[in-house]
Amino acid sequence: MRESQQARDRCTVLIGIVTKDRADILQNLLSRPLSQRGASINVSVIDDGSKDKTAEIRQRFPSVEWVTLLKSRGYMAARNQWMAQATEEFFVGLDDDAWFIQGDEVATAHATMMANPRIAAVAFDILSPDRPGHQPAHGNEACTQFIGCGHISD
Repeated sequence: MRESQQARDRCTVLIGIVTKDRADILQNLLSRPLSQRGASINVSVIDDGSKDKTAEIRQRFPSVEWVTLLKSRGYMAARNQWMAQATEEFFVGLDDDAWFIQGDEVATAHATMMANPRIAAVAFDILSPDRPGHQPAHGNEACTQFIGCGHISD
């Protein structure tokens, strides 16, 4: 059977979330990456030394890979570890207090990067507890830097 164009265009992505003491919002966050359309998604969470009820959330998301650290190493160390070891084509770093809006952000970012090989990363428009309302996007905008609350890179 021939593979469809849609299947060939589908990318493999690791969405890495480092969390620490965010059990109160982590469940809302995790439902969003798992429902992304248009990409083959693996979600991994590093619990960076949480002292709250984060471990209890693990049972609600059996498809998520969990790593529990007893001592905090910080989110950059965890993201660097994922990027060095991942077998997926792309890595999405997502803060533990940020979540996707539409459900197709990863596939859209992948298409943007494939259309222009000079693009090294794409930042997502995300929601967060301090920015819960969605504002209409203005389209793609080039920039030389961004705050990496949610981004994709290869």
